Amino acid sequence: MDSLPLHCIRIAPTVTHSHTVVFLHGRGDNVSNFCNSLHYSRDSQGRTLAEAFPTFRWIFPQAPKRRCASQPNEEWNQWFDVWNVSNFAENEELQAEGLREVVPKIRDILSQEANDLNGRWDKVILMGISMGSATSVHTLFNLDIPIPEKRLGAFIGFSGRCPFAGRTLDQMRNTLRIPSSPTHNDVLKNTPMLLEHCVDDPLVLVEWGRTQREILRGMGATVEWREYGDGGHWFNSPDGIDDVMQFLNALSFPALGKVYAWLVGSHARFSRSIKLVNIARTMSPSLFDESTAAIRTSPQQLPVPFSSSHIGLRHTFLRPMTLLWRIFPLTIRVTAYKLLQRIGRWLYGPSSGSGVQRLPFGLYLKYNSDSDVYVKRCKCKTYGEPLWLDGCGGFQVRLADMNNAVEHDPPVLFRSDVTVSLNEGIEVVVNPFVNMLRLIVLHAMHGDVVEQPSS
Repeated sequence: MDSLPLHCIRIAPTVTHSHTVVFLHGRGDNVSNFCNSLHYSRDSQGRTLAEAFPTFRWIFPQAPKRRCASQPNEEWNQWFDVWNVSNFAENEELQAEGLREVVPKIRDILSQEANDLNGRWDKVILMGISMGSATSVHTLFNLDIPIPEKRLGAFIGFSGRCPFAGRTLDQMRNTLRIPSSPTHNDVLKNTPMLLEHCVDDPLVLVEWGRTQREILRGMGATVEWREYGDGGHWFNSPDGIDDVMQFLNALSFPALGKVYAWLVGSHARFSRSIKLVNIARTMSPSLFDESTAAIRTSPQQLPVPFSSSHIGLRHTFLRPMTLLWRIFPLTIRVTAYKLLQRIGRWLYGPSSGSGVQRLPFGLYLKYNSDSDVYVKRCKCKTYGEPLWLDGCGGFQVRLADMNNAVEHDPPVLFRSDVTVSLNEGIEVVVNPFVNMLRLIVLHAMHGDVVEQPSS
């Protein structure tokens, strides 16, 4: 077995490092070509993944060059050898040799990146395409994370499959016999996963991707699945890249750049009275193009998709605030959020406690009386942990009541207190005269604010 570490291409973040992505390429490819090819896969706004996440470090390991057992005169860059690409189960034990060699090396890369992030394994993301996805899955099978969370930040696989698909988790581990492998499935259960596959993939059929999905779910994993009509044995662009960005954004930046859309919508009349909409229309007329039936707001600004038909959106604070907020440099935005977070902690105290808590400006935060439910959902031991009140982290805002409230004249919100329910019994009771500053303070307080970039 080759004991040398894998050669990697590293792309540094353009601002302060917050997360790391380890991305495994496919069979026959190399890291240089793979990195260059990624520039052609962009989202609906024309951005690459690196451009959308400037705080991410990107690590691209190079697969070893191996002689092909089925074609002894050829050598390929491949994580493990395959006897028959039309029937991966044929002579399947051949695949174990390569996996046995590379999985520990990939684990070492993940461990090093977690150490660079102060031991935060939950800020390390594993990605893979094709054979890189298959290798990533077996890395997860044999990964033991020595912290309470027992998870990576995420796993995202493209055009992938699962080698040794007919075996149990224990049987797969026994097949590879990799030292220091766990005996539990905690990492699989706790790591968020997204799998994407193009239906027209001619090399790794979409049926094999679906099998990979069911295997992971059967092992306790929470897997989001996306199929696309075209894209072949590659990424679907822009829809597939949009989905990756939305998935990562929800996991990694639940606060930065987002607004409480469901409460912001209650201020429609105030927005019109100070003519913020007119200011935004002057700065960016296309934002309010009447010819567009449903103008969608970027998922980087919202926890859920919205169109112009929702809660009178084009007459609310949402778009002008989003537009104006994005103009400011990241340094200013992060500094503002950190300042507001300190203000929020001073106003509300370092821990929230249980029951009903009275907050400034007429806001009451009511928790589920069954603390076990809350602890189980949030995986925290006290109520002092951050609450994800923007639709991320397991709590989904129920928008129906708010949608109906702003349709009345005068709005229900200006007549009496309105309760907005969130899952697991958490409710926010809104006083008739809530103000925008309080919403932003709460938003910053309960969010995951990244470190301020160094000047």
